[in-house]
Amino acid sequence: MLKSKPGQLSNSEIRSKLGFRINDCILVENVPQYTSVRKLRDIFDEYARVKNVNIFVDPSTGKEVGVAVVCFHHEKEAQEIIVKRLKF
Repeated sequence: MLKSKPGQLSNSEIRSKLGFRINDCILVENVPQYTSVRKLRDIFDEYARVKNVNIFVDPSTGKEVGVAVVCFHHEKEAQEIIVKRLKF
C-alpha cells in the first residue's frame, strides 16, 4: 500500500472518515441547489443499485454547494456509469 504524502489521507483513512469506499462512488457536480437525495437516488438507480447519496452543504451557510457523491453496491457499477456517460 502506498503511503500518503504529508497532509494527505490514505484511502483507508478517507473510508474511515467518510464511511464509504471511494472506488464505489462517483462525484456529481453542478447539482441544482434544491435537488433532494431522493431525486439523485432515483436518477442513478436507473443505471445501478445506489447504496447511498451524500449532498455537500456549506457548514457556514447551510446551503448546498452543488456537489454530491453517489455510491453504488459494487465498484464495477460506478465504473460502468462513468464509461457510459463519457461514451468511451
